[in-house]
Amino acid sequence: MIRLVFGLLLWCAAWSVSAARAEDARIPVVNRSIAVGEVIADTDLDWAAAESGNRGTASRADQVVGRQARRPIYPGNAIPLSALRTPILIERGALISLTATLPGIALSTTAKALEQGGLGDTVRVMNASSNRVVQAVVTGPGSAAVPLASVQP
Repeated sequence: MIRLVFGLLLWCAAWSVSAARAEDARIPVVNRSIAVGEVIADTDLDWAAAESGNRGTASRADQVVGRQARRPIYPGNAIPLSALRTPILIERGALISLTATLPGIALSTTAKALEQGGLGDTVRVMNASSNRVVQAVVTGPGSAAVPLASVQP
């Protein structure tokens, strides 16, 4: 009997703690409509009570701030992580600066981006002088670098 009472007390205590945590849980939501391509700023966020079953949604501001919307995001709704991306720094078809760095030498040329990409993304680019297509990593706005493994003599 004592075990049963003790077990019930533990269960009630655990349930009340988990219920309190669920009530205290807050998630970031936008306070205005965010259009496709807009970058979300800290001032665009409010906090709302988290609903159960919000898998795949942002739970912290750092998951949202500085990210770009892939699709419209509406005020007051949980923000799906799939609706966000790293901001695009290279647009498809843009002329970019392409660099390749080896020990003791750095080469730079102009290339045409065949894909769009954000910081750290690997994109295909076409060397403007040789028309050769290579893979490059986006390093900044309008610039990319060819990884050493891609450079062939």
